Amino acid sequence: MEMHKELYGKAIVPESWVFNDFRPIAIRWFKDLNGNKLLDSIESLSGQIFHTTSDNEAETTLGSPVHLRLSHGCIHLKPNDRNRLFAIGAFKRGTSFTVHQYHERYKAN
Repeated sequence: MEMHKELYGKAIVPESWVFNDFRPIAIRWFKDLNGNKLLDSIESLSGQIFHTTSDNEAETTLGSPVHLRLSHGCIHLKPNDRNRLFAIGAFKRGTSFTVHQYHERYKAN
């Protein structure tokens, strides 16, 4: 109840669990060494995960600005960005993505 009050401003027991740092979904990826878009025996899932956080889910639900916090290796997403990426099929199995350098910026169409 204390954590819910801290995140959402109401001291209640939520109907569903909202405190998982990988909520509501986490996306793992792998480097496709042979280019066949399948996770083969020569490849392994990365320890990095694309995910939102409980704090960011609460901020989005409350209509507050979303503040991405430090990660120890994962790739944090804002909940609305995650939803948009799902909507355009970015997390479909077999979809490739490119990792850019820090100084490069994303430009929306």
